[in-house]
Amino acid sequence: MLDVQADIVRSNQNPKTEVNYVAQLMSGVRDPNDTSKERGLPFTARDFELISKTIHTVITPSKEIFAQLQAGFAAIAPDDVEAQNNYLHNANIFIRQLILNSPEQGIELNRSLQVGVTEFLQQKSQNPQLASVFEEIENNAKDALRIAKETKIQRLETARERIAPGRTSLDSFIHGSLAKSSRGLDENVQAFAADLLESNLHLLRKVASTDLYNKKWTRDASKEAIVERLGLLDVMETFNITSQMVAQDILLAQSEKHQKRIVEFYVKAAEICLKNGDFEGANQINSAFVN
Repeated sequence: MLDVQADIVRSNQNPKTEVNYVAQLMSGVRDPNDTSKERGLPFTARDFELISKTIHTVITPSKEIFAQLQAGFAAIAPDDVEAQNNYLHNANIFIRQLILNSPEQGIELNRSLQVGVTEFLQQKSQNPQLASVFEEIENNAKDALRIAKETKIQRLETARERIAPGRTSLDSFIHGSLAKSSRGLDENVQAFAADLLESNLHLLRKVASTDLYNKKWTRDASKEAIVERLGLLDVMETFNITSQMVAQDILLAQSEKHQKRIVEFYVKAAEICLKNGDFEGANQINSAFVN
């Protein structure tokens, strides 16, 4: 299987401005005509990881991304085997990172991502000389899916402990007591909202509002260092985990009445978040309903 940590993104010898951002990634080199300090510099596997996380915070990987991946590969001259291999090598890393860093997939892989991978791999039949390369991509995608599923399950199991340390009784309340009656709902909602506020304040205190407003992580020469220093990945990951936790609770209800009580629980929690000024928490809960 592909070892992303030890792997190196392959770069075109003559970097140029590509037709879209996906094509630019697959070229292995940043846009040489960009205005940033990083223009013309090669991408790394770590860049691919951070970019895939950023993509997931903006949109769910859809047919558009994989359509661009397919179009970029199709644009390569059939006799340019080296360029084809380099493109697929980089696509291998990119697809793996998209799978590993998908926050929406829960226990099952996000359908649009799954469809995109499947359609991209269909090009194998049109390029039999590259069958082994496509098979490697397919195997790595399956391996990434396995890892992602295991990771997501572990995160779901520990989500409440991370959001509200020590309050392990919340899970038994939502999927135990609440399945029978609404008794204790208000008390537990208040406790959950308070813990969510504390968790979000702890994370957001690490992030300067001016850095967020100015999008400093997009302007600094060392994006990786800036992103890690700002703690933005922790903020984004916690947002995704909380939203996913809310959605999973609702979907795993034991009955229609139970589901209505869970919905009531989180609606009330969101209302308390707004009253407390915890707009991050309210948005985390609301995101589960919207998506």
